[in-house]
Amino acid sequence: MHRNMQLAEPFLKTVSKVFACEGGKLEINGCLLQIPPDALKKSVCITITTYTCEKFDISPRIRCGPAGLKFNRNVTITLPIIHHENDVKSAKVKYCNQGCSWTTLTDSAKITNGMISFDTIHFTEFKAESERSILNKRKWMQFEMRQPARDDLNQMILTCFIGDSLKIISDSDEYKCCSPVHKDNFQMRNSDDPVTLNVTCDDDQSIATRQKEIFECNIALLHYMIPNSGIEICYSVQCCRMLQIITDERFFNPAFTSVPVKDQVKSELLKISRRVCNDQWNEFARRYLEIAEKDMDNSRFDNPDNIEARRLFILACWQEHSRILLKNQDIDYLGILVYIVSGNDEQKLQQLIDSFIRRMGQNIS
Repeated sequence: MHRNMQLAEPFLKTVSKVFACEGGKLEINGCLLQIPPDALKKSVCITITTYTCEKFDISPRIRCGPAGLKFNRNVTITLPIIHHENDVKSAKVKYCNQGCSWTTLTDSAKITNGMISFDTIHFTEFKAESERSILNKRKWMQFEMRQPARDDLNQMILTCFIGDSLKIISDSDEYKCCSPVHKDNFQMRNSDDPVTLNVTCDDDQSIATRQKEIFECNIALLHYMIPNSGIEICYSVQCCRMLQIITDERFFNPAFTSVPVKDQVKSELLKISRRVCNDQWNEFARRYLEIAEKDMDNSRFDNPDNIEARRLFILACWQEHSRILLKNQDIDYLGILVYIVSGNDEQKLQQLIDSFIRRMGQNIS
């Protein structure tokens, strides 16, 4: 039986089978119907349909037919828990006859190994519910710092990653381009959402407050601009509805001493790069300079309206990581003809742009 499956909306599937007095089993989408011997007086074609209806359904709903069919003995229905398996400690099962409202069948359905089981004597539509207030999970916070691509040494970007685990955070693309400065964790209930994360520096100057729903997210990111100096950062996570503080901590953020981007890139390189027009710069950067996608994203995030600053950042990345292909002969790399590059950075960039222009079959000014 499959558990923790990735469900395709609306999780709708139907299956039918003829059952005789001997009984038997019928399974669909991890949901199981078990009919014991002598529960039926004669052969009947049994149909079950599963589906999800609401975002917070803890299991698929199941519609059993023929509707109204009654058994001589209880039959057992088992449903997989598809949300918050580790948090569901109790569940009630409700049924709904056609045209009627939902009625409680049992307040104490059996929960074993992520499955909800209950007995019924008749066929209709069933669903399992759990009080959402009991749903809770541990969230991890990781604060990361990086230098913005624009030339502004007095400001740094502080990113707060909030995830279901540290591994989820560390596997994210944006995490790989930052420097970790602090981590924390806290327990929260689903009813705490949305939360606000308030960040201040050591002189009680408010940096920013961000609001976000995080309970259902595997990972959430919040960005802050902070002073580039050795300061103490204070933060608090607060439930928006109850105005309750979930966690309240502080950490010391050292000054970032990296070299300014403009000083990393010679003015001659920037001048040479202008041979590639703005519309084709991203393609050139990805394919010929082999700039990682996370660096491309950072250049856009930090400089949404400044094309020149994006070029400076990309050229700095190219120099720093030495991403040019150095070969003794021409090669075909990802369908792109890359010519021999040698000499200093200016010569290398000239050769790569020449190759790009030849490849594009036009002059780029």
